[in-house]
Amino acid sequence: MANQNILGQLPPDILRSFILVADTGSFTRAAKLVFRTQAAVSLQIKRLEEELGIELFIREGRKAILTPKGKILYGYARKILDLYDEAVSAIVLPELSGHVCIGAPDDYATQHLPEALKRFAMSHPMVQVEVLCDDTYKLDPLLNDQDLDLMITTESKGSENSTPLDLVWIMAEQINPADYDVLPLALYHQDCCYCHNALQALKLNSLKHRTVYRSPSLAGIIAAVKAGIAIAPVTKDTQVEGCRHATPADGLPEISPVHLALRFPPGRNSKVVASFAEFISAEMGLQARK
Repeated sequence: MANQNILGQLPPDILRSFILVADTGSFTRAAKLVFRTQAAVSLQIKRLEEELGIELFIREGRKAILTPKGKILYGYARKILDLYDEAVSAIVLPELSGHVCIGAPDDYATQHLPEALKRFAMSHPMVQVEVLCDDTYKLDPLLNDQDLDLMITTESKGSENSTPLDLVWIMAEQINPADYDVLPLALYHQDCCYCHNALQALKLNSLKHRTVYRSPSLAGIIAAVKAGIAIAPVTKDTQVEGCRHATPADGLPEISPVHLALRFPPGRNSKVVASFAEFISAEMGLQARK
């Protein structure tokens, strides 16, 4: 039976581990983000489940997925941590003020940045954050010219200071890839690392394909997918009504993950930018590099 007082006694570190396991779908990745061992995070979640008397996650292969009760707790845990972080920031953190301009790929900025920016604004209301969404190769010159304070970069291959971001195939629910002799694809620009890794996977598996639609934005790619004219590589957490991710039965190859990192212009890293970068890195599991 669950301890009736447990919700009033949940330590922030346990809630943070719980949220990160839910966000990443992995105990191992969550452990890296909170600087603990995988065993320590697993023990935290196990104790939490025992205290509440419910199962929070189910395991599907290597993926940890929230149960219905786990989804309910997730919503409350987010609110509790937001309030906790706001209180700590108001009391402990020095008041920052200034302006930060960050560049980020369109799809990543659309899906991942808004919640993180909301929480940063709660902690640092005097800092104005500007986001410029564009492709990595277009943001690079702006960073070098110091028109950006920092940027989230996506790369085809990982490095010591990068974080993997899983990719999957997405298609309209009625689409069956086996019906096509030549797979119709919707892709970003030719230099896109999503495009590079997806095409590489098809090439290695000798699957014929042709590009039928290109768009610089996630919205454009999804429009083609929903219309049923193409399939596309997207991040694993991209969920679209009327569409589905490929399953092993579809016979499509796995796509190698892209890798993310934070980059700064040479010789420039103010206190405000450093604080913002540290916050974003912790929130989104990114590694910072110059």
